[in-house]
Amino acid sequence: MARYWLKARRFLGHTVLHTDDSPHKIALGTGIAMFITFLPLVGFQMLLAVGTAALFRANKAVCVPIVWITNVFTIGPIYGACLALGRFVMSRSGPVDESAVIAPLEGQPAVGLFELAYWQGVLDRATAVALELWVGCVIVATVTAIS
Repeated sequence: MARYWLKARRFLGHTVLHTDDSPHKIALGTGIAMFITFLPLVGFQMLLAVGTAALFRANKAVCVPIVWITNVFTIGPIYGACLALGRFVMSRSGPVDESAVIAPLEGQPAVGLFELAYWQGVLDRATAVALELWVGCVIVATVTAIS
């Protein structure tokens, strides 16, 4: 039984995860993971990082712990800073106005939730914030992946 466990461990560690890779492949896997970590794709980051590392023949084992940088406790400060950077780069001054996105939801009767116009308004407001978030996230992701 121990022999099969050793074979499975060797197969997983060396064949699948490539734990014995060269420093170049490990660094490439780290860069890929750092780039994907800061993109607002929570829930898909691990899959994307490992898949992209496999595509570029980089180390996949380093991708998994790195994408955990954005977790439940750190997602607010990280994406808040990325949103502020995106607003700055897109030359929109003033504080981030999240209330513009949330305001349509407050004080509305439940009947409004089933109207198309209501959801189009929410989507328009969320799209404006999402563009600023993506711009900031791509800048931070590129800088951290390169460095």
